[in-house]
Amino acid sequence: MPVIHRHGQRIAYDTLGGGPRAIVFAHNLFCDRRVFEFAAYALASRMRVINLDLRGHGESRDVREPFATRDLADDLCAVMAHEGLDRAVVAGLSLGATAAMQLALEHPARVEALVLIGATGRAARRRERFAHRVLQTLLPIVGFQGRVGTAVLRELFGATFRTDRPDGVREWTTRMAMLDRRDAVFALRAWSARPELLPRLDAIRAPALIITGEEDTACPPAEADALRAALGGPVRVERIRSAGHTLAVERPDETLAAIERFVDSLEP
Repeated sequence: MPVIHRHGQRIAYDTLGGGPRAIVFAHNLFCDRRVFEFAAYALASRMRVINLDLRGHGESRDVREPFATRDLADDLCAVMAHEGLDRAVVAGLSLGATAAMQLALEHPARVEALVLIGATGRAARRRERFAHRVLQTLLPIVGFQGRVGTAVLRELFGATFRTDRPDGVREWTTRMAMLDRRDAVFALRAWSARPELLPRLDAIRAPALIITGEEDTACPPAEADALRAALGGPVRVERIRSAGHTLAVERPDETLAAIERFVDSLEP
């Protein structure tokens, strides 16, 4: 597992496969790179894959100071540079999608195309920020136990997955419980303070695929419509039924198929 260090912060990732085209995966809040494990291994047969743990998550742990989503975008850029990648398809889910869009805005030559999953281009609204402040207060005390864990899981996963896949719910509950509480608070602060991107997205001319789950309550399908209207390049939107926010876990086959169709549509 390769690791880079940026300003004292460890960034861990997997690198798989090979080929003339590359894809970089960035997961969502309170999760880790295993969100994209299925897609990463499947795509490695046809392209180079980099699958990161965003700072404050997984093995990119022990955050020393607060960070912003712009720092996550810079982390993506630094990993690409370390791996000798001038350009890649960048696929992000929620928090990772915000970082991907910021990377495309700040370093457009680095981004061949975007895959935005469970994404929003909006800054957090007042109600969301209030809920985040409450969660930031509770996390250091109770972690992801009890009602806190239940509330987070309802945001991360759709009703169908929570009902039909209790094994998957237990697995991700265990993974969240292993998160360092201080890291989790820093990551939540970054998500809560994310910038308003919609007015800037017309500057992104790279092709984009937006994937949304019809049961997503964190970034509902209306957010996908707003992104489609705001992005400056060609955009396609795919909606997945019976799926919530963490689509790559809830509906891995459908998510992978959507990504493969999109990659196949790109110019060689």
